Amino acid sequence: MAEALDALIMTLGFEPGPLIRATASYDLKNGASIIVFTPIFKDDRTERAYLELKKFCDIIFKDVQVNLQEVEVDLTNFIEAVKYVRTVLSKFTDKHVSICLSGGMRALCLVVYTAYLMLEW
Repeated sequence: MAEALDALIMTLGFEPGPLIRATASYDLKNGASIIVFTPIFKDDRTERAYLELKKFCDIIFKDVQVNLQEVEVDLTNFIEAVKYVRTVLSKFTDKHVSICLSGGMRALCLVVYTAYLMLEW
């Protein structure tokens, strides 16, 4: 059996499906974090998808304390976006983490992936 995760890191686009599937696929420790990166610009579809993911997490983790956090990323400057995401990810380098890049916009996925590559895990 796989070790339970300390954190699940994901990118969110307009549909919650990929994130819901990823969330349901992993065993999360009590007190684990779910970090959901979203673009900073507002879009009703993204907000709706995040709310659906939140509802799902409230149901599936009713007996486990999980910290669901939306982190907005300004994608207008790639380098600054990578620096920001790198700072967020650096808090998890000594933890058991899974990163799911499906479902998010390509630019956001590239930022998160690039930041991931810049850290020593």
